[in-house]
Amino acid sequence: MAASNTTLRLRIGLAVAILLGVATTVTAGPEPLLLERPEAYTLGRYVELLEDQMRTMSVRDAVDSVERFRPSESEEPNLGFTRSAYWVRFSIANETDTTGWIIENAYAPIDRIELYEVSGDAVVESMVSGDQVAQEDRSIRGATALFPVTIPTGETRTYYLRFETESNMAMPLRIWTKDGFVERDAARQMIIGIYFGLMFIMAVYNLVIFFSVRELAYLYYVLFVVTHGFFQACLLGVASVYLWPQGGAWTNYSLVFFASLGLAFSALFTREFLHTKRMVPKLSIVIDLCLLLSLVNAIASPFIPYSVGIRVTNASLVAFSLIYIAVALVIYARGYKPARYYLIAWAALFVAAVTLALKNYGVLPSNIVTNSILQIGSIIEIVLLSLALTDRINILRQEKTAAERRLLESQEEALKAT
Repeated sequence: MAASNTTLRLRIGLAVAILLGVATTVTAGPEPLLLERPEAYTLGRYVELLEDQMRTMSVRDAVDSVERFRPSESEEPNLGFTRSAYWVRFSIANETDTTGWIIENAYAPIDRIELYEVSGDAVVESMVSGDQVAQEDRSIRGATALFPVTIPTGETRTYYLRFETESNMAMPLRIWTKDGFVERDAARQMIIGIYFGLMFIMAVYNLVIFFSVRELAYLYYVLFVVTHGFFQACLLGVASVYLWPQGGAWTNYSLVFFASLGLAFSALFTREFLHTKRMVPKLSIVIDLCLLLSLVNAIASPFIPYSVGIRVTNASLVAFSLIYIAVALVIYARGYKPARYYLIAWAALFVAAVTLALKNYGVLPSNIVTNSILQIGSIIEIVLLSLALTDRINILRQEKTAAERRLLESQEEALKAT
C-alpha cells in the first residue's frame, strides 16, 4: 500500500512538473534581441504576435494577455489582408554605448501603428505613426513608421506595437541607430530619386515626340507613366510626406485611384499601339472591358472600402498583364513586329505583379525582393515600352521607304515598257 502511494505521488509530481514546463514554454516567448554592436537589426524572429479580431483590445488588455502571444515564425511577418488588429510584443537588451535608437516598420501603407513602452505593469511612453496619421502628429516625419526610443546601456526594454490597417498586414520591423538610419535613409532617397527621375525623363521625352508626330500612343504612354508614378509615390510613402502630409482616408484612396487610372491608360495605350480594333477585333473588346473596369474602380475608390478597392486593383494588375501578353502574342504571330518589345515589357510587369499579389496575400514572405519587385518590374516595363514606341516608328519608316522604293521601281519598269 505504501509503495502504491509512493508511486502515485511520483506520478502526480511528474505530471505537475510537465505542466509547469509546458506553461513556462508557452509564456517564456522568444529571447530579447541583444544589441551588441551599433548597427541595424531585424526584429521579426524576436517578436510575439496576438490577434485582436474585434479590434477592441487596449494596451492594458495586451499586457494582461501575455500568455496568449505566439512567437513569430518569420523575419518579416506578413499576415496578408485581414480585418483583425494585431499586437506585437518584443524586448530589447542593449549592450552597446549607443542609447538612442529608431524602431521602423518599413512597409509604408500600414494605416496606424501605436508603440507602447511597458515597464512592469506601467506604460512608460506611447507614440503613434502610420499613413493615416498626419506627419505633424508623428514622432519622426517620414515615408515609413518611425519611433525614436532610448535604451540605456546594460538595460532591457519591452515594447508593444498595435497594428491596424485595411492594406496588407506586413511587419518588416527593424531597429537602427540614429546615425545608421540617417545613412540608410539618404541612400534610399537617392535610389527613389533616380527611380522617379527616370520616369520623369521618359515621360517628358515621349511627350516631346507626341507634339512632333501627333500619335495618340505617345500621349497614352505619357499619361500611363505619370499616373503610375503617382501610384508608386503612394505605395512607397513618398506622397504622404510631400503631397498630402495631413494623412487621412485619401492616403489610402489615392493609391487605388492612381493605380486604376494607370491601368486605364495602359488599356488605351495597348489599343492604340497594337491597333487591336483592326488586328484582333474580338480581343479588342476585352481590352475595352479592362478600360471600363479600371475607370469604374478609379471613380469608385473614395466610396468603397479600401480593402475592396485594393483587392480589385491587385487582381486587375495580374489579369490585365496576362491579357495584354496574350493579345500581343497573337498580333506578333500575325507579323506585327513592334509587338515584340511590348510583349517583353508586360511579361516583366506580370512577373512583378504576381510576386506582389502573392506577398500581399501572405503566400510569399515580405522581404527586400518582394517589397521592391513592383518598382523593378515597372521601370523595366516603362523603358521597354519607350523602346517599343521607337521601334514602331523605325519599322513604319522602313516600311514606308520600302513601299516608296517599290513604287519607284514599278514606275521605272512601266516607263521602260513604253
